[in-house]
Amino acid sequence: MNREFLSKLDERRGQPKHSSPFGLDIRLEECIPSDRAVRDVIKVLNLAQRVEPNPLLLMMWYQHTSIMELGSLTAERLVDLGRTDEVVQFLQSIQNGGRN
Repeated sequence: MNREFLSKLDERRGQPKHSSPFGLDIRLEECIPSDRAVRDVIKVLNLAQRVEPNPLLLMMWYQHTSIMELGSLTAERLVDLGRTDEVVQFLQSIQNGGRN
């Protein structure tokens, strides 16, 4: 097993745990996104729907389309990395005609 993984397991000993259906013990806060994370996703999706109103295509873009100008990462990955403002600026530039 990965040493980093094992050391994280050691760090979690004694902390409140929840048993998953797969028999893994995990901390509940790892399963529940922070309010900020949820707000960031909603912010990006709200802006993106002005560019792509089709919900299916919107989610495909968010999760699977690499944004070349932002390191070829998806919007989803960028938001996960805390780079929401960059995605917002990117979407705003599209809305303002700065990019197709």
